[in-house]
Amino acid sequence: MATIQSSGLGLGTDISSLVSQLVAAERKPLDARITREQTSANTQISALGSLKSSMSYLRDAVAGLRTTSAFALRTATSSNKDVFTATATQEVPAGSYDVEVVALATAQKLTSQAFVGGRTAVVGTGTLTVSYGDTSFDVDIAAGHGTLAEIRDAINTAKGNSGVTASIINESGGSRLVLTARNTGIENAVRITQSGGDGGLAALVFDPADPGANTLTETAAKDSHVRVNGHDYKGPTNSVTGAVDGLTLNLVKAEAGTEYTVTIADDVDGTITKIKKFVTDFNSLAKVLGSLQSYNATTGKAGAMLGDAYVRGLHSDVRRMISDPVTEGTGSYTTLASIGITTDSTGQLVVDDAKLKVALGADFDGIASMFAASDGIATRIHTKLDAALKSDAQLATRTDTLNDTLKRLEKEQERIDSRMESVEARYLKQFTALDTLLVQMQSTSSFLTQQLGASSKG
Repeated sequence: MATIQSSGLGLGTDISSLVSQLVAAERKPLDARITREQTSANTQISALGSLKSSMSYLRDAVAGLRTTSAFALRTATSSNKDVFTATATQEVPAGSYDVEVVALATAQKLTSQAFVGGRTAVVGTGTLTVSYGDTSFDVDIAAGHGTLAEIRDAINTAKGNSGVTASIINESGGSRLVLTARNTGIENAVRITQSGGDGGLAALVFDPADPGANTLTETAAKDSHVRVNGHDYKGPTNSVTGAVDGLTLNLVKAEAGTEYTVTIADDVDGTITKIKKFVTDFNSLAKVLGSLQSYNATTGKAGAMLGDAYVRGLHSDVRRMISDPVTEGTGSYTTLASIGITTDSTGQLVVDDAKLKVALGADFDGIASMFAASDGIATRIHTKLDAALKSDAQLATRTDTLNDTLKRLEKEQERIDSRMESVEARYLKQFTALDTLLVQMQSTSSFLTQQLGASSKG
């Protein structure tokens, strides 16, 4: 607003101050209402944002708990970790297996003759075709680029090469090109043929289909070989996953003729840790819901959304999701309370470690089902929160409405400012006119007083 300067000679007061006070008095209730509504909208937006964040975190946290394998963990313990280690999924029943590591998987190596000229020895030109598994790629060697080192580099940088590494080994009689398969096992063995050029690349050929043409010396690839409970299993790698469903054997060293044991057991401690994390994540949301609806009788301070029907309903739904029995599970436990997880007076979940451990010992897989069944604890929570967090759900639409309210209030504030400028201008005009009139009246009064005084002297 413009600053008004007026001495107010006629009234004997500052017109600017008087007008400012009148305008301030008129706009005070209007500004107070705008501020009150803005504060309320911002408080609710902040509260809904905090609620949304907590709901999103819990939804994402339980997303991976909707399968029994997430809770029903297994441990796999090798009796000799220098020979093999192991991991297991829920597919493997508790028990033990005898394991004999007969052989480790190895990668094929192909070694050339020794080239007396070393790495700069010229081998030849043409095209090398390298094949392994279902993959093949060509390496074109142009004139002037056919040295041993240049062929090595061309192989390593060839487009499509993800399975062969070329290197040079130097010895007293010259240098050899060594091609090593990057992956172990017979199925990843390398085949090399040559075509075109000056024929020099014939010194780098290995083709099992045409052994007479071979000029590279092979160190053959081998598959891994294990016996599990006396049954043979071979594979291309030293990470064996097919011998027992759900069991992975990581082979370290071969000891043919010697058996060791892998023991599969329920991972009670690991599962307790997962369940406790779920409790912690749930309590974070419960704390936010409780805070939004709280009321302190001593201080009179209320939560940001005390009495709000949506928040009250959501809180009620969340409580019901963790207290209602699971009817679609496969185990003997159907409620969190039955496995030692109860709700305290503040609405927080608390865990009785001893009771939970006993329950896991009694029905390990059943407790996993209680969380992951079609109406399980984790499934319910994820379904409810995911629906509530959609862009067309009430949480989002309420936030949009509150943001629209703030925009409306901002425009209304602009209208009030404009209106008060008009009011100020009107008051200034009125009081200035009054001041001018009073000045005229004072002047007339002085003139009459002078005239009357002169008459009386005459």
